[in-house]
Amino acid sequence: MQQREAEELFEKFKNGTCNASEMEAIRHWLHHYRSEAVVKYSSADLENISDEIWSKVEPSLHERKPRVISLKVKIAAAAAIILLALGGLYLLQHKAPLSGQIASVYKNDIDPGGNKAYLTLADGKKVSLDHLKQGNIAQPGVQISTLPDGMVVYTASAGQEATDANNTLETPKGGRFSIVLPDGTRAWLNAASTLTYPLSFKDKKERIVTLSGEGYFEVAHDKSHPFLVHAQRQTVQVLGTHFNIQAYSNEKHIRTTLLLGSVQISGSKQGAKILKPGEQADFDTNGITVSQADSEQANAWINDDFVFNGEDLHTVMRQVARWYDVEVVYDGEQDNAAFYSTISRNKKLSEILKALTMNQGVHFKLEGRRVTVMP
Repeated sequence: MQQREAEELFEKFKNGTCNASEMEAIRHWLHHYRSEAVVKYSSADLENISDEIWSKVEPSLHERKPRVISLKVKIAAAAAIILLALGGLYLLQHKAPLSGQIASVYKNDIDPGGNKAYLTLADGKKVSLDHLKQGNIAQPGVQISTLPDGMVVYTASAGQEATDANNTLETPKGGRFSIVLPDGTRAWLNAASTLTYPLSFKDKKERIVTLSGEGYFEVAHDKSHPFLVHAQRQTVQVLGTHFNIQAYSNEKHIRTTLLLGSVQISGSKQGAKILKPGEQADFDTNGITVSQADSEQANAWINDDFVFNGEDLHTVMRQVARWYDVEVVYDGEQDNAAFYSTISRNKKLSEILKALTMNQGVHFKLEGRRVTVMP
């Protein structure tokens, strides 16, 4: 945007005559070219304009709980809302519309993920839970019930002893599922994740489960029987608490975020760290690093949201690939700048890609279940 164009748009905004596309152009300028001063406006003026743009789109956001959102996140979320309201792609800096790519995205659009999972029983039988009607599954010493909302619940059977055998809950790419374990602990699995657990925790000194991928846990309190989650090389020990673990093999570290209670993070060579609520631990080959957490971001997937707060393009696209069950390939060099946005995971893939395009100017081509990322 040229200096003269910027000044004209800012004047239109102050006069209340900006349309949605022009407001988005201002948003883009503020986000990327703020250092290029608009003569008539001070830094304080620009800050006020940013807040005013946000206030115009904030009522359309469906928020599940109060949020503390930084200026960068406000601006980017506003961009996503405006873009989705327009129902089209607005390209800045005089770039030609990529009509062929837009048509391709819509022609091959992909629905978001949903409740999909497989349960591997003690005898090795694999059951598709998303196709299973409400009812019970017989297992030694327990009743496995499937509820109308898809949740799986384990309850002890009267007069029967459960075996030491394990069950495994597995979500594919594009799937998520929730479960109530035999001890009453609630767990939610994100896409491409597995959770292995015993049919019963009775007579066990510790309640041990194994996680691959990402899971959120609300652990039933039992001081005399600690709850342990093995996730790759890391072990999380709790008594009763709420926490999220992201342990995908293609991420650079295992991240544990504590929302309530207390947990201990340990590894074979890294020693141990105790987390307090609002803290997160990143576990990798260099050790365990504890820092303040973005709790809203950690459990955004539970609330059916993507929350990007400074992630790079490749990290963002790994999340998209898991949820929409697509392959992501890169064509040419992309600017791996930080993304700031909150986007519903209930949107079709085309809407997610449009929001990401607006956020950083990258472009996408969708062919079948392959997404090509282009400069």
